Amino acid sequence: MPYKINPLTGRMDYYATPINSGDIENRLAALEETYIKIAYYEEITGISGQISIPAGAEILLDQWANGVDAIISEINNNKPTFEDSNIDVINFDISGNYTLSDNLPTSPAALIFYFRIKSKDLNNIDVQNVIEYIHGKEFSFPPAIRYGEHLRDDFTGSSVESILDWRSAVGNGGLVNMETGILVDEKHPGIVYCRVRNSAVNERAALCLLDDAFVLTNMRTAIEGLFHLSHLADVVTDDFRVWIGWGNNNNPGNISNGIYFLYDYSISNNWMAICEENNTQTVIDTNIPISAGTTNAFWSRFAIDTPSDYSRADFLINDAIVATITTNLPASPAPVQMQPLFGLLRRNIVGSNSVFLRCDYFSLKYHLNSRR
Repeated sequence: MPYKINPLTGRMDYYATPINSGDIENRLAALEETYIKIAYYEEITGISGQISIPAGAEILLDQWANGVDAIISEINNNKPTFEDSNIDVINFDISGNYTLSDNLPTSPAALIFYFRIKSKDLNNIDVQNVIEYIHGKEFSFPPAIRYGEHLRDDFTGSSVESILDWRSAVGNGGLVNMETGILVDEKHPGIVYCRVRNSAVNERAALCLLDDAFVLTNMRTAIEGLFHLSHLADVVTDDFRVWIGWGNNNNPGNISNGIYFLYDYSISNNWMAICEENNTQTVIDTNIPISAGTTNAFWSRFAIDTPSDYSRADFLINDAIVATITTNLPASPAPVQMQPLFGLLRRNIVGSNSVFLRCDYFSLKYHLNSRR
């Protein structure tokens, strides 16, 4: 007890309680085991590689907005400038392995990341590479919105507009709606679908985003969606086409400028990758057969990436590049404005089945070439 009766005065006096050496050692030991979070950079020179990590450091992922694990900055006077480099870190792991979206415009560059390290291991870090102590003054990095954004929709809302500003484009009885029954399970919490019936010709249904808001020549873009097709097409019963990608018209059948996947059985039973400028197309057969059915086994992930210099379009299915196109990317006459879209169109034959193109989620990343 710190307060005791003083036998001379009869009053309660305070007596400091001595701390024994064992308590001091325990407290110091606990302090040494305390983690400190630090922003750090390592110089890199290539589009991929592995950085060195201070002994005892544990890399922390997903530390920036939109799930970004690390960022790239140019270096000036041996320090990161924090000016945008137009390069994204598309892969980064806890071992320090990294992959960039493009070659570095200047080398070396700074790869900036976070790690945590115990106090006892602080001597292992190079203080010249420390950018921010989490309890100290934070560095100022330009807000991401100045350069672009990551727009995502999981279609968990009550209408097809859901989170983003989707626009329905239907005709002759086509329908866009939210899925409420089959295929909704623990892995697919929200689904939107485009449907064409088996009772009408030239019926169309599509969803487009933001009405021609994007000029791809001035930015790096990446779109991705998880899709499910209910039936295969054929000339006898179900004559329809499917589009997934970029286009300049909310009716996929009227696209004259676009970058998209196409399913057209009259061309191939595989997915086709297409770049189209003013109705002139470059078409590549991806050699990926169309997958369709009525169960959860038929989901496929589609993505299209264009770099900041707009020199090519990479087409990916289930995370593998299946085509790269460098010609007929829509650019002339400038500016060519496009929008992400997906949908289907029934042609001249009344079919046997109502056909559904379902989407579980859709993601759009864009990164402007210059700050706005």
